[in-house]
Amino acid sequence: MNGAAPPRRTVLKRALGGLSGLLGLTGAGPSQGAPATPAALDAVLHDLTARGLMLPATAADPTWMDDWRWLVGAPRQLLRVSALGDALLTERDGAALWWLDTQGGTLVRVADSPAALAQRLTDPEFVDDRFMPDAVADLRAAGLRLGPRQVYALKTPMVLGGRFERDNIEVSDAAVSFSLLGQIHAQVHDLPPGTPIRSLKLRPR
Repeated sequence: MNGAAPPRRTVLKRALGGLSGLLGLTGAGPSQGAPATPAALDAVLHDLTARGLMLPATAADPTWMDDWRWLVGAPRQLLRVSALGDALLTERDGAALWWLDTQGGTLVRVADSPAALAQRLTDPEFVDDRFMPDAVADLRAAGLRLGPRQVYALKTPMVLGGRFERDNIEVSDAAVSFSLLGQIHAQVHDLPPGTPIRSLKLRPR
């Protein structure tokens, strides 16, 4: 297994799953809810949720970011979660919005305001890149349906050599997915590309 995750969505995405059973990880407690969103953005997010591309707003639990604080910092709050286990975050003042790619272990600024993000989310290319609607539709058609606090994940994360292939995809508890991937990326993000990953210290959720 080699260090350094592949670039964002130059390759297909997604991570996690099978390691959760091996590590005995379990889900988090009740959701504390997501920050409020302006009406225009909320309408677009509602549409993405109805299409199965995002988890319900009530499912976004701030504690899911605990193992990503090394990357996202304290000021950013979890807003919504995609079906593929990525996260949309907002600044505490509600201005800039950020996208956490849990597969690639990267955080990018995607909009300077809620209105700007609402506009971007009407761009089919942006939606295809971030949410992979065709892949999600195929998974749903294959019988893989998500509960309100579940995401699609890879049994072997891409950072550990896994591929975005049907046999490597499963439904995973979102809390477990965020925790495990956050811990893995925290330990490998400074490694030069190609560095063998001989061991990881993972803490149960």
